[in-house]
Amino acid sequence: MSDIVFSSDLDANADRFFLLELPAEVAALYAATPGSSPKRQPVTSTDPSPLLVIRGLPNDEAVLCTRDATYAIREVQTSNTTLLTRKQAEGYSVDACMSGYMELVPTRPRVDKLRELLEAALYDGPVEEERERSKRLRSNEPQRKTYTHADLEALVQCSTAELANALTSLGAVCISSTYRILSPTYLATSLRLLLASLVAEDLDVRDLDVEDCISAMAGEADEVPETVVRGILDQFWDIKPDGRRAINEGKVARFFGETLLQNAESRKTPLSTFLTTWSSALPPPLSLLTSPPSAALAHIAGLYLLSDTTTPTPSIIYFPKRALPPDAKPRFEALFRMRRRWKRDEMLPYIDDLAPTEKKLDAILLKFARTSKDSPADGGGTVYTSRYAVQ
Repeated sequence: MSDIVFSSDLDANADRFFLLELPAEVAALYAATPGSSPKRQPVTSTDPSPLLVIRGLPNDEAVLCTRDATYAIREVQTSNTTLLTRKQAEGYSVDACMSGYMELVPTRPRVDKLRELLEAALYDGPVEEERERSKRLRSNEPQRKTYTHADLEALVQCSTAELANALTSLGAVCISSTYRILSPTYLATSLRLLLASLVAEDLDVRDLDVEDCISAMAGEADEVPETVVRGILDQFWDIKPDGRRAINEGKVARFFGETLLQNAESRKTPLSTFLTTWSSALPPPLSLLTSPPSAALAHIAGLYLLSDTTTPTPSIIYFPKRALPPDAKPRFEALFRMRRRWKRDEMLPYIDDLAPTEKKLDAILLKFARTSKDSPADGGGTVYTSRYAVQ
């Protein structure tokens, strides 16, 4: 029977070690080699990003990221004490005593900071960019902070793949090695110019070769550089199986619809007026089918609320999902502060990212909301009210 002794460094080691339980898919990134410490499995991908990395600034709750997923790091307390031992010649030395361990819990990528970082230096095109730079030089003001991909990986708590998806979702464009969001005005102008150039060149916006598109815009390079053209294509055109591009009319309609709602800010706009203005705002050759209005409004789900729905002339107001808190409890609190009662189809666009499946989403709904049935006179359907007092 081997002797077990407590190391003289036991107290000093109290915070030196911790145990981390890995989910199977994370543990699979490593293979244990007999007689040595665990080693990474051979990597055949050319992806230079690390297999595993812990991300977070000093005031953040740390997360662990693989190349395509993010995990929250949670502490679990146990009723038993775990001894961390080391084999020595005459037995085992106890180097640390632990009453808990850390576990990894899949979590959504924490990309909310990304928009905040990039919106601090919107891109208005090369002409305005040079004017802004010169103005700051003359007044001895610091230039606006912009971020490289490496900067964003260090600041935003998500995996490399999730960061790429978030950048695409925001319409971010890589300009001079830094990522920029185009200002709404510049994006609208550039998109209109691109569509007009394609029509002038008799190119089909629903079956487009990227290089033909770049050639069509060559004369506008001073206003809309090639990198911006490619960024707009990535944002509003889908990639077909043969590699060609087809315009996503829903995304274009959503962009111009949100621009109109933002310009109205908190003012109520008659729905009929908004639909007419929205339809006329779309550049040729696109159009907005507004019969029935619900078909058009589906393009801007999660961006608006309707009021006065019991009258023949409802109004629309800007209410973007991204303005809500990212976590479930504060988000439901914000929603119920905005409205005491929500119909299911009205609420879903504002909570659908809180769970990966409809079943799990229903469980979250039951946790934070009470359900009831609306009367036939009010349209029927499920109605949600808060389970808790709303401040």
